[in-house]
Amino acid sequence: AGLAMAGGDPAADDRYTAALDAATRLDAWDAERRVDVALAALGACTDRERPLSALSVGQRYRVRLACLLGARHDVLLLDEPTNHLDSGGLDFLTRRLREHDGGLAVVSHDRALLRDVADRFLDLDPTRDGRPRLYAGGYAAWEEARRRERERWEQDHEQQQSEHRRLQDAVSRARDRLSTGWRPEKGTGKHRRQSRAPGVVQALNRQQEALDAHRLDVPEPPPALRWPRLGVRPGAP
Repeated sequence: AGLAMAGGDPAADDRYTAALDAATRLDAWDAERRVDVALAALGACTDRERPLSALSVGQRYRVRLACLLGARHDVLLLDEPTNHLDSGGLDFLTRRLREHDGGLAVVSHDRALLRDVADRFLDLDPTRDGRPRLYAGGYAAWEEARRRERERWEQDHEQQQSEHRRLQDAVSRARDRLSTGWRPEKGTGKHRRQSRAPGVVQALNRQQEALDAHRLDVPEPPPALRWPRLGVRPGAP
């Protein structure tokens, strides 16, 4: 501000005000303490004089995570944040994420963390239309919703397969009637059998058109993982 008054950059006051507002909003004055709290809670090295290269992989991970949690970013993007954490570190991470005021996206295989923290799930597993699914309502609601979606997918696919088989059978029966049912035999009934020919041909054409119009637009569901049933070995307790 003094430089601006002395003939320096006239926009310096505005930049200083914007920087001060940002620092106040982020509570930058308390950042060092927050990082120290996170380092201790995560069981990370608190000696700021030690270089990261001198720490183990797990220690480096915990130091970086502590810096992220202490920085109060508007958006946190975390990939497997529970790696290298003990139970105390897990409790601190869970509490800190639940208290986070901004946006938060977590990629994790830790079901306990997902149950405690996540309220929406972006499911990238295969779907019938090839698009990801966004589910709300927490972990239990996500599991139930994707179970129902999978069941509907399997049922719709089976119904389309059954209908296609039915139409194929109908065409086969109509073709059989065309080749054998109206062909006149020697003797009586010759003209009566010939008079049925156009109707049989029309029936075949209708069945063939129905089969051609039927499309299998529900793809086959991906195979589900099923564990084999293992018998008990003789003599096993």
